[in-house]
Amino acid sequence: MSWIIGLVVFTWLVNTIQKNWVYTGPRGGKYRVTNKGRKSYDVK
Repeated sequence: MSWIIGLVVFTWLVNTIQKNWVYTGPRGGKYRVTNKGRKSYDVK
């Protein structure tokens, strides 16, 4: 049963990392992807 806890922690970590992930576009602009899957260009 401990693998379930591991899976939950892993899933949470992946979600946390993805929320704060900053991508660099083809022209060098930085953006992040929101939880709705939209690109947001408010990254400093």
